Amino acid sequence: MGRESEQTKIRGFTCPTCGKRFRASFAMKEEYPHLPFCSEKCKMVDLGAWFDEEYRISDPLPGAIGDGEGTREDVKDNDEGGGDSG
Repeated sequence: MGRESEQTKIRGFTCPTCGKRFRASFAMKEEYPHLPFCSEKCKMVDLGAWFDEEYRISDPLPGAIGDGEGTREDVKDNDEGGGDSG
């Protein structure tokens, strides 16, 4: 017999919103249309958190290109003058 595909394999999930543990597969979209969340409510709570800016991908790093706070030359100048080379 062939191996189960990843889509049909039943596995354990933990809802990222409430922490409830449940078993499902991605092929069970009719029973669990909100995977990886356990319910529509948890899915909407998570979406609301994104809209309220509670989650972020990341903050720009100080001196990063495009953040308007510094350039590569600024970083290079700081590195050259700060160390003891002797």
